Amino acid sequence: MSPNPNRGTTYGPLPSPTDLRRMVRDHLCRRALSALARNTRARNKALQDRKTFARWSRKVRRNTAAILDLTGLSDHPLNPRLVSRHEYSHHVTENVIFESVSGWEVNGSVFIPHDPLYAPPYPAVVVPCGHSTKTGDNYQLVCQVFARAGFIAITFDTPGQGTEKNPGNDHFLDGARCYAVGHNSQRYFVADALRALDYLETRKDVNREIGFAITGVSGGGHTSIWTALLDPRIRLSAPVCCATPLAEHPVLDAYATCAEGLPIGRFTHPLDDVEQMMALAPTPQLFMAGAADEVMTSAMSQQLADEVTAAYAQTGTPHHFAFRLEPSGHAYTPDMARTFVRFADQHWLQTPTRPHSTAFDADPDMMPAEHLLCRPAPTPNMFTISSAEAARLRTVRPKLDSPRALHDAVAAVVPGVDQVRVREVRRGNRQTAWCADVEELLLKPEPGIRLPTTALWPLRPGPSPLVVMFDDRGRWASLQQSGWLAQVSRFLDREAAQAPVVMSVDLRGWGDSRPAPTAYDLAGWSGPDRWPTYMANALNDGLLGQRVRDAVASVRWLIEQPNVDAARLVIAGHGMGAIVALMAAAVLPTVAGVVCLEGPQSIESAVAAEHPGWPLDIFHPAILRHLDVPDLIAALPNVLCVNTRDGSGKVIASSATPVNPVDWVFSG
Repeated sequence: MSPNPNRGTTYGPLPSPTDLRRMVRDHLCRRALSALARNTRARNKALQDRKTFARWSRKVRRNTAAILDLTGLSDHPLNPRLVSRHEYSHHVTENVIFESVSGWEVNGSVFIPHDPLYAPPYPAVVVPCGHSTKTGDNYQLVCQVFARAGFIAITFDTPGQGTEKNPGNDHFLDGARCYAVGHNSQRYFVADALRALDYLETRKDVNREIGFAITGVSGGGHTSIWTALLDPRIRLSAPVCCATPLAEHPVLDAYATCAEGLPIGRFTHPLDDVEQMMALAPTPQLFMAGAADEVMTSAMSQQLADEVTAAYAQTGTPHHFAFRLEPSGHAYTPDMARTFVRFADQHWLQTPTRPHSTAFDADPDMMPAEHLLCRPAPTPNMFTISSAEAARLRTVRPKLDSPRALHDAVAAVVPGVDQVRVREVRRGNRQTAWCADVEELLLKPEPGIRLPTTALWPLRPGPSPLVVMFDDRGRWASLQQSGWLAQVSRFLDREAAQAPVVMSVDLRGWGDSRPAPTAYDLAGWSGPDRWPTYMANALNDGLLGQRVRDAVASVRWLIEQPNVDAARLVIAGHGMGAIVALMAAAVLPTVAGVVCLEGPQSIESAVAAEHPGWPLDIFHPAILRHLDVPDLIAALPNVLCVNTRDGSGKVIASSATPVNPVDWVFSG
């Protein structure tokens, strides 16, 4: 092959028209914004007339139900029991436990009015927590205000976040592992709220005939919205400091959010916060936000409120929606609770002049934290449920017992894998290194994506066999300092009659395109793999699958080059690249062998590891419903695995004599 006539420097990577360190984030932003824009057009069209809006609203509710998959939840025994009771001047607290998804225990604290002005049965309010425990002021003070207004209020810890339901329920890890089994962690937050409604219905001191209200701050506000969409028993919803246009937050601001906020496919369905709140019309809804909220800003909140106002106007009930911007930060204050009570009196209880106790306008005192503890059983939890589901899926998913079954399993989790091609190639000058020409390239598999690539072209007659490498450490990790991939190229072997073409590719987000940190990566719950993983999964197109498309496109380009022997193609991968190599080999027609170096034993093992040693993108959406690493290895004809690692990232001990990948490639 002749050198590139566009001469320049003969060393180093090619300049990219795309900022490689921003590339993955920018690409995900563009795709998310495009999907959200389509949804915006649909909801604007829905506002044209009431019938169209009603159909659109039902679709949003159906999508909300489908994405959570809580069918049959109410059929499970509630098994409520009283744990403790504490009496105060203006309320009584009863701590109770009842069961939710798969029997896990919800630690409810019920605040009951204790004033002669009020008599049972009382109207009831569900107050789900956000990202903190119910012992905090955002919850116990608010619930005390509600009790002083004559409401029964029940609050309960969110999974994780240092609460009583902390082990196995980490939002940012255990929430993410749910993706791999096709679950969305939001289901657990909403399920607990739905079961709180079921529990309230068992109490004789609750007025069940008028339905219920729900209100919460931050994550508790999201739970309020989702629950209200699912359950007609909710007659009033009041989300606080939580809802924003998703395009603004977390897309454009790259906020390191949680897995439950970006469930599988959220961007591809009309499930923006604004759409979900619009779809609640004409149910009375009070939206409160803090003027000093640093993350969910007042401008974002106002933008959303304006759109929701239009939806309520379309239903002929503009007075059923109100927006209040309070002089607070990211909090649910006693003053906000009093605003909720006045709105509920008018639009839910239909008694705007209802008298309140003399203590209603006074701020409550904090209760001792131990007076709110229930000590629920630590299991089951997100971790154990996901692990059990991963094991179950291994026994029921279809066998990959034919090339077609193998191909279809990968195609089911990697959309568009059959169509992908390299659209454009930018080639650098070749530099001769002993017996090979070294060339740097930029491959473009789709708009906005560039894959830095290093190719070694042998200075020997062909056609040459091919070895393609995908290394999660970067494309030079296996080449530099006479690495195994450099040895495979035979770049120093002047006596060799033939040598392979070697190509090592930085798939998106690896090597030179590893994402640069952003401001919110200062947070302890963030990390370079988190926001991109959540965003990609919300597009129902996980990063693992995107990299498989990159890999397939790269190989297809290489086998079309002159003087190569596509029938003698070996694909190799290191770490996460091992999974990519196996999946790429499953859909490419001519692969002689696959080399997996320090790859994961299985995705299931990562789901089942208390502390996974793999980046979060291993939890690809619903992948375990279709395949796992052992399935691919068993189905492919010629696979070498070296230093396989378990779910925690530790090398699995083997009694077999290790095989040198260089010798293995040459022997094939």
